[in-house]
Amino acid sequence: MSALSDTADKVSAFAAGAVDYITKPFQVQEVLVRVRTQLTLQQQKQQLIQSNQQLQQEIQERRKAEAALRVYIHAMSHDLRNPVTGMLMVLHNTLKQPVNSSRQIPVEASVLKRMAEGCDRQLNLINSLIETSDSESQGLALNRKPLDLAQLTQQFLAAWEPLLQKSHVSVENHVSSELPRVNADPDQLWRVLDNLVSNAVKYNPPGITLTFDAESGKDEREASTLYLRYSVTDNGVGIDPEEIANLFDLYYRGKHIGKIKGLGLGLYLCRQIITAHDGSIGRSPIRKGDQRFGLACLF
Repeated sequence: MSALSDTADKVSAFAAGAVDYITKPFQVQEVLVRVRTQLTLQQQKQQLIQSNQQLQQEIQERRKAEAALRVYIHAMSHDLRNPVTGMLMVLHNTLKQPVNSSRQIPVEASVLKRMAEGCDRQLNLINSLIETSDSESQGLALNRKPLDLAQLTQQFLAAWEPLLQKSHVSVENHVSSELPRVNADPDQLWRVLDNLVSNAVKYNPPGITLTFDAESGKDEREASTLYLRYSVTDNGVGIDPEEIANLFDLYYRGKHIGKIKGLGLGLYLCRQIITAHDGSIGRSPIRKGDQRFGLACLF
């Protein structure tokens, strides 16, 4: 409000940040209307800011939901690939057998059992993924039970035998049957082994050696707490030290993988599964040229 009525004065006032300009002499009703107008504009501005903030939040939540859905779909396609590939290998090997006079192929009971177990694992995996997608928390669905890791390892290696033979992979299994049982989900731990072994075979030349080992003991910080560390080791090309920190990140892939196809999802899923078991997973170097992925689960 000013007695200065020149245009230059009004321009200077607005340039300084004024939202209106009233010259003297003034009418009270005009001043009140102008003030009410500015108050209304300010309220509408605040409402617009709040609406924009709410819209931005909704957009972020939608993006998170879309990202979670994308990971879910990729996880389903990623983890169903290994058991299907293994079963196809068994079927192809069976079809290579000679046909008898009645055009029938004799199939050993152990082969049928392996195929049935593969189907069971696929069904359990599909069910667990559906349960995860339907849950409100969108967390990993676990079906824990007392688990013999030595038995799980033997079953896993039997299922992977055709694929390992195809890549001329040697196996050393040092997982002892005397280990204490762990309270874990066998199907989810199978996914972890699937991804670790799949990576070892995929990113190394044929002829590597895979070593499975496990040990249990008491935590040095809490004597009453037991731990079990399970490791999968290969003597392949190794991993660059600068990439180790990002190994378990979502969609992360190494710089020197060449033209090998992949999603960068396997090790991320491994970490999600082991974390859900209140454990941890990481890489521990043994010697140059070796890769070890060790996971520790409390039980």
